[in-house]
Amino acid sequence: MLGTGEAASAPARRGVKDYARALVSTAGDRWTADLAVLGVLLTLTAVFGRAFSKLHVPGTPLYVTEIALAIVTVLAVRRYGLSRSVARIRATVPVIPLLVFWLAGAIATVRGLGEFGFSGVLQDIGLAEYSVVLPLVALVVDSRARARQLADILVYAGLAATLVFGLVFFFAPTSPIGPEAYPNSAATIYLALLVLLVAARWGHRLRPPAAHVVAAVAATVLILLTVVRSALLALPTALLALVVQLPRDRRLIGGIVAGGALVAAGAAALAVQNTGVGWRPAAQLVATAAASPHFVADDSSTAFVGGRSVTGDASSGNASRELALQETFEVTALSGLVPGETYTVIFSVRPLQPARTKGFVGDTSGSGWASKSWTVTRRLRWQSVQRTLTATAATERLVVWPTAGAARVRVDGVAVLKGGVLARAAEPPRPASPGALARAGETRPASGEAVRVAPDDSGGGVPIIADVRHAFSGSVASGSSANV
Repeated sequence: MLGTGEAASAPARRGVKDYARALVSTAGDRWTADLAVLGVLLTLTAVFGRAFSKLHVPGTPLYVTEIALAIVTVLAVRRYGLSRSVARIRATVPVIPLLVFWLAGAIATVRGLGEFGFSGVLQDIGLAEYSVVLPLVALVVDSRARARQLADILVYAGLAATLVFGLVFFFAPTSPIGPEAYPNSAATIYLALLVLLVAARWGHRLRPPAAHVVAAVAATVLILLTVVRSALLALPTALLALVVQLPRDRRLIGGIVAGGALVAAGAAALAVQNTGVGWRPAAQLVATAAASPHFVADDSSTAFVGGRSVTGDASSGNASRELALQETFEVTALSGLVPGETYTVIFSVRPLQPARTKGFVGDTSGSGWASKSWTVTRRLRWQSVQRTLTATAATERLVVWPTAGAARVRVDGVAVLKGGVLARAAEPPRPASPGALARAGETRPASGEAVRVAPDDSGGGVPIIADVRHAFSGSVASGSSANV
């Protein structure tokens, strides 16, 4: 191990890279202020998630994560000094790929700002922004002992997240940190911190405390109970990757234990569901409609899910649907389409604030007939929008999605007419009224309907199996079982 005097003269003798590596053995193993603040940030984020990261004072959001990361950066650079900080980052972080990633993020941000506005790209900016954690951790965690301390922090953050999420799951599911309001895809990430770290320690013969093992099993059961699609895929994949990286003589037993633990956790989750205790994914709205050959929404837009129904303000009829910015208004499955045929989508939008408003219409996931952008002016009146889409299958997803501009908009008069530009001049066929249908001896809905599918309507009477089927079904709207 180099002494302090040797480390001070290292740059002249061995270059920046070797000097930065030498810092690992001279920084000491004590707790430091930067590691402490980072630990508090990680723990509070794991326990409270969005409710913590999006704290507000009246009228003003507090970007707690960004503030905390800035404090950690200042403390770490103060401890190291600027030149030594740069040297360590250059030695321990793949700087060129990281800079390329940041450049790509900056380009995407500039492009997104022009098309979606700041509010529309704010969430996506975080995908690039939080990569600053990589060089930051390289500064904060500069010794093996401090790496173990960070691992301990993550274990205890997972323990705290498991305890709190378990309590709200069973006793307060509608609270701001409960499964009704808190994105379960995020909650399962923090629960998995405990599961994977405890499993890794056991696999490498580090003998985690029995209490940690019990808590990791409880966290696995909670992950399965959320029935989040991403978690159902990621957890077995992560455990498989962990098993592959175990010492050769531990891989077989590790695989058996991991597989057995998942099966046992699944059985425990089923037992919990059968007791009727705790939260369960809510019934989901399945929005379906048929074009024969056209589709025209009725006055109440009963074929759509999303938004709040409003009466007394409509482009035609009496009712419209009010949406918040970034809220979707969709028919999950519009059937009766002809693949390869062009359809004209017509609808009306009224901004509720004087702002130029933009959005998309079509399948906003990018699949199927994809989507096209639309823009309306800042005038507070109903404005017509028309876009053409080409069907790629007999059934497509149709979404109207305001992404930038007015905080709230109203949408009405959605119609999908077979044909391209010529269809624009056509008079959209209006759906028959319920009375007219009754006189004609018909009972089918005029244009489609949104029906609520109970979570136990499939799966052979086994609730959690039905929940899993819904999580992976492409015929239901995104809901509590999806990745949001």
